[in-house]
Amino acid sequence: MALRGFFNHYYSDAAAARLLRDVRYIHILAAMGATALMILLSQELPRYFITSWLSTLLCIQGGLTLIPMLFRHYGCTDTVKNWLVPYGALSVLGHLTWGCLFLTFADHLTLWQQILVMLLLFVILSMSMPMLARFYPLFCLDVVMLGLPFLALLAERQDFAWQLWFVAGLLLMGTLSLLCRGHTEAQQHLDAVKRDPLTGLLNREACITALASAAGETRGALICRLHNYRAICDAFGNRAGDAVLQHCANSLRYVSEQQKLTGRVGENEFFLPLAVADSTLWQKRSRHLLRQIGAQMSWGEHLIALDIGIGLAAIASSPGAGTPEEALRHAQLAAAVRNPHSRIIQYHPELWDRLQRDVSLRSALQGAALYEQLTLHFQPIKRLRDGAINGAEALLRWQHPELGPIPPDEFIAIAEQSEVINDLGDWVIQQAARHLAEIPGDAPFCIAVNVSMAQFTSPRLLASLRDAVAELPCNRRLALEITESVMMLEPSLVNDTLATLASLGVKVALDDFGTGYSSLQYLATLPIHTLKIDRSFVSDLTQDKHRAVIKVIIEMAHALGINVVAEGVESAGQLTVLEEYHCDEVQGYHIARPAPFSSLVAALR
Repeated sequence: MALRGFFNHYYSDAAAARLLRDVRYIHILAAMGATALMILLSQELPRYFITSWLSTLLCIQGGLTLIPMLFRHYGCTDTVKNWLVPYGALSVLGHLTWGCLFLTFADHLTLWQQILVMLLLFVILSMSMPMLARFYPLFCLDVVMLGLPFLALLAERQDFAWQLWFVAGLLLMGTLSLLCRGHTEAQQHLDAVKRDPLTGLLNREACITALASAAGETRGALICRLHNYRAICDAFGNRAGDAVLQHCANSLRYVSEQQKLTGRVGENEFFLPLAVADSTLWQKRSRHLLRQIGAQMSWGEHLIALDIGIGLAAIASSPGAGTPEEALRHAQLAAAVRNPHSRIIQYHPELWDRLQRDVSLRSALQGAALYEQLTLHFQPIKRLRDGAINGAEALLRWQHPELGPIPPDEFIAIAEQSEVINDLGDWVIQQAARHLAEIPGDAPFCIAVNVSMAQFTSPRLLASLRDAVAELPCNRRLALEITESVMMLEPSLVNDTLATLASLGVKVALDDFGTGYSSLQYLATLPIHTLKIDRSFVSDLTQDKHRAVIKVIIEMAHALGINVVAEGVESAGQLTVLEEYHCDEVQGYHIARPAPFSSLVAALR
């Protein structure tokens, strides 16, 4: 059983494909060596011996040459084991033929010619070792096939010269050394094949194999997913992405109770086995992992925000989890769910419905009829100084003909995973500019649109804004609402983009202020026109701490010459406190709910 398991490990598609790529030309050299040997021995051996043995060796070497060449031209990794079967058979037959060659010709060769052939066979064996070591059982079989004729010759004859015994002993020691080296290289290769080269964790196939063998000890599967990995790579570069992955891998090692089974099972997904049965303990372990990873990490001069999701699934009790691979897939599905209320999701069958919905939405977002289903709603912004409605926030709405209204948080998250987010952004800017030009009256008015990190880093944003503002009257302004995570992009990119926006007359509002990690240096040096206080501070102004925070934010912004808007105002009491603290503008259900453009026009009249 141990030998079978050992062989199965090395009899892998990756190792076989690499072997067949490496040996494309070596057998041509071996065939040339066989021909040269026959020519050297042509004076001592009968011609029919030379013809028969030479033709046999050339046929074998030709087959060993042809198989890798055909694999390179026609083969694929799905059928690589089928290509390896005839290659392995011909390799064993070739080594047996070399050994029989010496056995057959021994009586016709002089002492030094016999030693020369033995040395030549050892050289052939040495050349085979670096490649065949990846298939250690095949390498051992080749050695046995090469040595059997020698053992037969030793059993038959007792009159070997001492020189031959001496050389044979040295070659035996060398062969044993090659076998030991081959075993070491095979173990190293097996370890490399099983592990992810970047993090050193097990890869997906190794995790599934290890889970299957440890099914009795492992009760659950945990998947840790870095949702914003692609955005980090786009914003900071692939090196930053690699650093984040290594940071997550080190955190998993720290909290793992079975470090040997911890693995990386996707581009941005990590696996952690759970040896406990209680789902409450799973939640506790997940929270510990989130604390260990943290909400951000330092990379050079940057602070990188980490959007982590954790999925959990039971190996035995999860519905339909007949195999560890299915449980792993269930945990991956749970980790992929974006839930604003919790970053820890445990698998349940309804997630399959969620997956089907995501697939449908992804297809619909790329459909030709999408923009006929989209509309913009506008939520007015009220100026507290005189009570005038001097602006509005444009909010995208999607009414799907079959699925009904789709929440923006749901379809925007899907759109951000592809170029669709830029197409949506261009459409929103064009529609907002068109409606802005139709606002009645001569008073200044501003419409704000939300921009994601992916849009901010795209050159399409500035091109779209140039076209939009070119048609606007002088008393109409567009504004972009960006989150604090945008401020953590490459400083030169942020500075250049904001400077271009200022030159176009586009205002910039920092949305959800107070929930991220922005430095005050950004507020003092970058051309930011407005701070929007997050609704989480406004929702409970009965607490002294929240009142103090809002007061400090307003005073600090005014000292820097920045306008302040409070979001989520839902009561007259909140409005009174904000007026007392001299907040500039407010927005929320107490003022007006988001509504179509016609409602905004009616409110202005």
